[in-house]
Amino acid sequence: MATYRHTIHYIVRVIERPASDDRETWFAGPFGSTEADHVASELEHAADHDRECYVEQLFAREEG
Repeated sequence: MATYRHTIHYIVRVIERPASDDRETWFAGPFGSTEADHVASELEHAADHDRECYVEQLFAREEG
């Protein structure tokens, strides 16, 4: 019988709002929690338009 363990990874949800008012959402990851925070911060500061980044938990079920 297989056993499963649950691990928590994180993704970064990115919402783009360029000048044309078109909204686009995309995701980056998976990351560990510290790396996800860093990536979200870097992505927000690298944009030349309105960009919001949110770190969200991504649960993974791994067979062991």
